[in-house]
Amino acid sequence: MGKVKALELFRKIYFKAAYECKDFLKNKLQDEDFLKIFPHDFVQTVRSENSVWKSEIISDNENGSEFRIYTCPFRDFCAAYNVPEIATIFCESDDIMYSELHPKIKWERNGTLARGNAYCDFRIVRC
Repeated sequence: MGKVKALELFRKIYFKAAYECKDFLKNKLQDEDFLKIFPHDFVQTVRSENSVWKSEIISDNENGSEFRIYTCPFRDFCAAYNVPEIATIFCESDDIMYSELHPKIKWERNGTLARGNAYCDFRIVRC
């Protein structure tokens, strides 16, 4: 199997998992209690001192959560094995998973490390 075909197969498999995760989150967000904590709970994944992500919390309040990632183990791993194009698939899967989750939540992103930006930005805004 060639590199192009392998990349497309990986994308297909990984995106299938991203859509399944999205469906799970959509169902969870039907619970008003989960909806209330979701943006805050989401930002906790990078806030821990034990996190593999070097991050900065920009905001985390009743209006939503925003943070930036300055180091990405996915990008670093892919770069180390000379397959940086795979790292962008992880970014694309974030866009799949978090966009259009709920009418009261909006996912926003301007860039990612794997796409050549200085950092990955994550914003989940309450509408």
